[in-house]
Amino acid sequence: MNIELPLDGNQRSQLRPVSKALFHSEYALEAFLLMAREPRFFKGQVANAAGCAPNFAASFLQRLEGEQLIERLPTEDGQRRHYFRKVNSPVWDALVQLADSLLQQPQEAQVSRLPQRPS
Repeated sequence: MNIELPLDGNQRSQLRPVSKALFHSEYALEAFLLMAREPRFFKGQVANAAGCAPNFAASFLQRLEGEQLIERLPTEDGQRRHYFRKVNSPVWDALVQLADSLLQQPQEAQVSRLPQRPS
């Protein structure tokens, strides 16, 4: 399984409805994918990968930190970004497997019908 982020439009159309149904956010599953595969990440990186606004990414990271799914890394001198890392949990593998299985499903072709021409 090698899901490249950011996802393309077709992949997003497959994941976002499920993400919205499960997490009440169409961006959450994409954000989880980034966090699952990166050793460390920051707010702007999450926003860029998921295609969401930075303020959504910030509140999302804050909620995950509060639930102890991620932890803030110590800052180094001169560092302005706040980096996080995931905490060991089976949740990460499960979310990656979910996304992978959704992306493996064949998509029904979406064909637009042309308007009927007057006879």
